[in-house]
Amino acid sequence: MGEPTILKHCKAFLENRNLWFNFFHQGLFFEAFFSRQLGPHVILAILAHTTFIQDGRTRVGQLRALHYAEQASKAIDQYLMEGYRDPALAQAALLLVAFEFQPHAHQNLARAAAAMGLMDTCAKACITIWEAGDLARPRQSAIHWPLELERGQSTEQGTVAPLSIRQQEILRMRWTLSQLAADACVWRRMMGQPPLDMISADPTKFDVLFPVKKQDDGSETILCSKSPWSLYHQAISLWYKGTNQQLSAESRRNVLRELHAVQNRAELLPHNPYLQAHIWKTNDWVVATRGHLGDLSSLEIRDWFRYQEAVLTAAHASPAATLEYQYETLRRTLDARVGVTKVARGA
Repeated sequence: MGEPTILKHCKAFLENRNLWFNFFHQGLFFEAFFSRQLGPHVILAILAHTTFIQDGRTRVGQLRALHYAEQASKAIDQYLMEGYRDPALAQAALLLVAFEFQPHAHQNLARAAAAMGLMDTCAKACITIWEAGDLARPRQSAIHWPLELERGQSTEQGTVAPLSIRQQEILRMRWTLSQLAADACVWRRMMGQPPLDMISADPTKFDVLFPVKKQDDGSETILCSKSPWSLYHQAISLWYKGTNQQLSAESRRNVLRELHAVQNRAELLPHNPYLQAHIWKTNDWVVATRGHLGDLSSLEIRDWFRYQEAVLTAAHASPAATLEYQYETLRRTLDARVGVTKVARGA
């Protein structure tokens, strides 16, 4: 595959707003790309996703995407064995976690667990390099690059990225993994298996993987506490804490207080088609957790089902999106998330 084709795939990945697991800063990404400093593990992980998106309906396309994912994993393993600690290894590993939640031909719990284990290793070994401000020039890429690049010759020295930009990338990696971790927990619970015993599967422990600078008000960075992704991560972390830990009466009150705060902040976010999906999902996790903790009245449950019906009817305009259909769908979702075996209408 030549550079123009690789570039086309990378642009398609970075510019696709439906890919919620895109955490790259585009300027830094393409600077590394055109200076031939972008490692093959990142390129291969992106190719796995774009190939699956474009050709995943065919078995040949799926196998090609799987090949890219497996080659990316092998490259990461090799770099780790050689003592290489570029944080881009963690970025590629996170893309591979996201890939294992795609409905490919070989999808299974074991592959997802292995990908999250690799994410654990890479994040703990590499991310702190950015946080410590050690922004050494990345290793020369093993991909064959033509001498003439589309945007000119490569530079002698790579530009050092501001730490603030890297911190934002770290935050977005944190938020991305929080959804994948929650999906893994739900998936395993539906299969009758316990949650994974690793840091990358527990959003309440992500500070170990992704150390971020706290503000005086306790938020992760300026304005992040008001962003839909930050609220979504907080909602998932509270869900995990509320459903996977034994809470004292005081801890339960604290979790509920935080849940209400997240829900209130989500209501204040501007409403547009792109943000609405994240706001809806944030509220979904909050309601599931509040229901598990016994903090929902029958009126709130009924209102939530009606809200879900309105959202999905507007999104899909499908006759199947009726209130009764949504009630049964959400009941099954709540059962999987919180272990509830019975949700009585109006109870």
